[in-house]
Amino acid sequence: MAIATHSLVVTLADRARDALAPLIASPSAPDAFPGRAYECLGPGDPLREEAERATEDLESLPLHERTNLDVDTALAKVTTGWIEAQVEAAILQSSPERVLSELGARGDTEELICPPPQPVAHLRVPGLTFQPLIDAVDADARRLAHDPAQRELRAQTLVATDDRGRVLDRAFARRLAYEVAERLELESAAALGDRARRRLEELARAHARRARYASAFALAARRLERAGKPIDAVRLAHAFDAVAGLDKIPFRRGPSEHLTPELLAVMALEFYRALADPEYVVSFLLLTFPFKNSSGLRTNVVSALGLRCVRFICLTDGIVYARYLNPGDPTPSLFYRENVRQFRNALGLAERVLIVDADQLLRRVPRFAEALVRVHAALARAEAESPSVRRKLLSLTRSFLFHLRTAGEDPGLMARVVNACFRGHELSNPHERAEQRRLWERATTEARWYAAHLLLMSALDVVRALVAVPHIRATVHPKPGQFAPAPVNVRDFTDLPYHRKPLLRAGSDPLNLDTYVGANLWADPSLRFVDVYVGANRSPFLGVRL
Repeated sequence: MAIATHSLVVTLADRARDALAPLIASPSAPDAFPGRAYECLGPGDPLREEAERATEDLESLPLHERTNLDVDTALAKVTTGWIEAQVEAAILQSSPERVLSELGARGDTEELICPPPQPVAHLRVPGLTFQPLIDAVDADARRLAHDPAQRELRAQTLVATDDRGRVLDRAFARRLAYEVAERLELESAAALGDRARRRLEELARAHARRARYASAFALAARRLERAGKPIDAVRLAHAFDAVAGLDKIPFRRGPSEHLTPELLAVMALEFYRALADPEYVVSFLLLTFPFKNSSGLRTNVVSALGLRCVRFICLTDGIVYARYLNPGDPTPSLFYRENVRQFRNALGLAERVLIVDADQLLRRVPRFAEALVRVHAALARAEAESPSVRRKLLSLTRSFLFHLRTAGEDPGLMARVVNACFRGHELSNPHERAEQRRLWERATTEARWYAAHLLLMSALDVVRALVAVPHIRATVHPKPGQFAPAPVNVRDFTDLPYHRKPLLRAGSDPLNLDTYVGANLWADPSLRFVDVYVGANRSPFLGVRL
């Protein structure tokens, strides 16, 4: 029986190897990724000092050495009303909370999460090569950038006219006229059925989208005029065409309405400058753990639309986050950051994706610690006064539970604690109930300090004040006024990869990104997969789903 079981495990590992075959390489190959050099081995790790020194690396990102940040003026606006507006704008959004709330709709009889399943087998490969995968991503991006639906969407963004005001695209002008007439007819109807109501909402949203782009075009033109720069209307329209190329579900997350006229104008002016100067670099800047979003692979979408130099600047907040989770031990964040840099380099994205520690910004903020205490006190007052702030902080606290560990590193107990906290129950076992209270109190404390940190960063507008390069604000949590780039294979990763484990479907083409699945291991105890290790790594790199 033992021999038969061993044989089955070997067979499953072989299936995983076959699935990854096009990417497996010798570790000595020039383009091989032999594993992550920065994998923390615990106290005394020889790479610890090197990882600490790397925190100073700005990767050529220029920062202002001196700023005119007025802390007192910034803090004066941190009132309960201002905090309410911030949390409603998703600054404290909790994706795990949202996902688990959806799971909770299944009913009170089922658990929201379960202990993650163990892999059915393990596979260790000597190295991986990513060039075939990158080539496939490039081909997929070019296809999506030029498919008919994408061209139609961009054509409908701004209604191009000649110098006499006549619409250049006569077919679209005719269609637009019919849509306007249809909308007027629906709006004047005495009563509408569900289908007609949905059609009216669709027409109204399309009209609002065109209005946003028209307002943004006028705003961008006024800014060029005020700067004393000549306006090339054709180039500006081309810039907006490139912006609209990103305003499509495969390339953005969140509703199109989050692309406000102000944000559209900023994006278009950056693209406008790049169209005039092929060497100009358009920068998207986001505060994030770098691996939350892999969209750096799709910077070639805007390249296909006429922009050659596009990069993502990731201000990684791992060290900052460590101040509120496991305080006093930044080691995991240091090694994590360097691991991601290694992976980025293996993908050939060192020039396209900068990874800079956000802690570098905080060091340049005067009286930051004092200001944080004041914002924390203001948040406590807002929580007492505002139901919406209380709801959002409850959501954030529940989210923080997923970042904590039980005293005995027991996933089963962690699942029971989270389920009980989400349902507002206390565990019956006295020992487990004590652990539940300990974790909840810790999550409550740390979530509020982290929320205060986010609010202070927003009040000071730290990024705008300290980053000395033009940039477009981006985000991993969609919110109005910031661009939220989508994961590479958005059809499978409907939530951020940060919350999922990347799995490749066995028997599928590993060069097709749609064959990779973002699986929430805590939600599916029946999931069967093989963990794949690269080189001598002690942690799995990805899994192959059977």
